[in-house]
Amino acid sequence: MNNLEFLIFYLLIFLSGRGLLIFFVLLSKKNIINLDKVKLLNTELNIFYTIISLIFFGNLIFIVNFVSSINQAKNFIFALFAFTIILNAKRKFYVNDNFRFIFMNLIIPLILSFSIYGSRLHFDAGIYHLPHQLWIRNEKIIFGLGKLDIFFSTSSMYEYLSSILWMNNNFNLLHYLNLIFFVLLFSFVTFHLTSKNFNFLFFSSFAILIYSLLDNIGLYGGSNGFIKLQTLGKPDVAVGVLIYIVSVTLIQLLLDKNFNYIDLIFSLTLISFTFQIRIFGAVLFLIWIIYFFIFLKSANYSMGTITFGFLPNIFILLLWFVKNIVNSSCFIFPIKQTCINSLQWSNLSQLEDWSATWKDWSYSYRFNTNFFDWAIDWFNAGTNYQEIPNYFISFVLIYFINKYLFRQDKSKKTDSKLFIKFYFGIGLIFFLMFGFHIRYMFGFVLLSIAMQTLNNNDFNSKTRRFFNFKITYLLIFISIFLTPRGYSYQYFIENPFNYYSVEVTEEFYLVKNNGWGSYSNTGKCFDEPECTSKENQLKLNDFYFKYLIFGN
Repeated sequence: MNNLEFLIFYLLIFLSGRGLLIFFVLLSKKNIINLDKVKLLNTELNIFYTIISLIFFGNLIFIVNFVSSINQAKNFIFALFAFTIILNAKRKFYVNDNFRFIFMNLIIPLILSFSIYGSRLHFDAGIYHLPHQLWIRNEKIIFGLGKLDIFFSTSSMYEYLSSILWMNNNFNLLHYLNLIFFVLLFSFVTFHLTSKNFNFLFFSSFAILIYSLLDNIGLYGGSNGFIKLQTLGKPDVAVGVLIYIVSVTLIQLLLDKNFNYIDLIFSLTLISFTFQIRIFGAVLFLIWIIYFFIFLKSANYSMGTITFGFLPNIFILLLWFVKNIVNSSCFIFPIKQTCINSLQWSNLSQLEDWSATWKDWSYSYRFNTNFFDWAIDWFNAGTNYQEIPNYFISFVLIYFINKYLFRQDKSKKTDSKLFIKFYFGIGLIFFLMFGFHIRYMFGFVLLSIAMQTLNNNDFNSKTRRFFNFKITYLLIFISIFLTPRGYSYQYFIENPFNYYSVEVTEEFYLVKNNGWGSYSNTGKCFDEPECTSKENQLKLNDFYFKYLIFGN
């Protein structure tokens, strides 16, 4: 039952993304007969359909929340979603490779859907993810919401997307949202391994496939930093997958010196969306800026034409900064230099405390401390003692596999490769300073594996004959099959006809605050209205134009 539920969820979002593009084609009167033949970022367009849908509807929900609660607007949003699906009737499907299409859009989602069995809500979901989504569902944007809980200041696009996916006390769709990004990564790898183009995207996809398989073996049972299924509510996989895909596709464009206007705009859209999900997505702006400036030198477009294409992303990002100010008084939380402290809902003291705690928790490196002491503490934190050795073992094994299978050309040192290595180095420093935690770095961990193939240009003459699509699909299938945890398969085998539902089961009681609402004795509110994670002295007052504001 759950497997079918996710497959339907996935296919509806897939069709919605395709319908949005059909609507754009009809509106712009562009002569694109076979939409499915189009490629973006050297990749079949259909691989991006789900993300296009999430970008559009995520931002629609975000914009609507400026003037309305999502509960009041959901009928309009669902009607528009249905309309985009119906639009698919306007264009026939074109499938270049039937087996690959079925593998990517039926087999991959069905296997990954087993991961729902045994899933549960993340610890943080009860503290601030679900409570924040509840505010989005019940109220239009609140001024000073970050004063009620500092974590609300980190407001993510994931909260907006998740806010419309509640099914009463059933939160399965929040897990399915995460699975969309697993499907995206495995589909991306599948396409480039089976498209017969021996370029960086092929070789890097091969390295990632081997890396994903090695994730299942090693010290303490494995785990080498490859993306992993998380408990419900966290956006780390989404950010990691997008950082990886945008990075490697722009690297391929730089290597090919292929400067395409549509790729420039679409990559900026993906980067903006990644940034909206989590601030770590900002690292992608560096490689995009590199691509943009080289594009300017070779493009035949006027600056006006180029700028016009940026307008939707500029508009969305400006609105996002406005939302940040309304929530937290900061353009970019938690960078205090971007905060407007004169606003009555400013929360500078809490921000400074939160930032210090965050740096300690995420093991961000402080340059006035001893590096070796920090490295020892970092290695012993969490599961790093397990994942770091396994990562290096995998790295070395992939290095030798890559050397054996493929021919490399190191003699040709191009400016593009220097720019690519510069981006990777600056990216590592960025994460070192702001969040050197593996789950925040999923995308760059994958990229570090992919970078080993930067100089590859073909198979070795002795190994080419071993390359076989059947073996490739088998290895991808094994990797996907090993992604859900063992207990998920066990639960399904023992209860094959049961419908599994992720629900709030934790008990807690509320104590009346001196200020607004009541606080939870566990610090978790989940989907309980007028609940706070801690005591407060705040009041929820009327503000201008029927908006509400939290103040002392």
